[in-house]
Amino acid sequence: MLDAHQECEVVRGLREGRVEAWRTLYDAYAPAVWRAVARLLGPGAADVADVVQETFLVAARGAGGYDASRGSLWVWLGGIARNHVAIHYRRQARQDRIRRAAEPHREAAVKGRKAPGAHAPVSSIRLRARAVSGRRETGPDPPRCPGTCRSGRESPPSA
Repeated sequence: MLDAHQECEVVRGLREGRVEAWRTLYDAYAPAVWRAVARLLGPGAADVADVVQETFLVAARGAGGYDASRGSLWVWLGGIARNHVAIHYRRQARQDRIRRAAEPHREAAVKGRKAPGAHAPVSSIRLRARAVSGRRETGPDPPRCPGTCRSGRESPPSA
């Protein structure tokens, strides 16, 4: 970690875009950011590396917005890292929902039959949309061909 004087010099260098300031920032804080992210994510080194990289990229883009009166560089970087851990978990949850929604269709395709609830192609699209958004779709029903019921199958003959 840096002392108060070094931190002021690094912040000034970051705002001016000096490469040595970025190098100093990274060398001083990367191991601590790595440990903090690893504690939050677990031992998956690939995920930790991605979050640490995103943390320093966001710090590079937002260096002009750093305010020393709100905390040290470590507090600033730690906040960015925590936000990116949360983003990582949200992405992972979204991908899990999509996988679970697609699983019946994948199994049915392997076995060569229709998946439950797959009466029309629109139903699988809606299912995926619900899985991604986490909520029900409330739009109008898709257009149907005359003479078909809601599922797309032929209507029974009328008397």
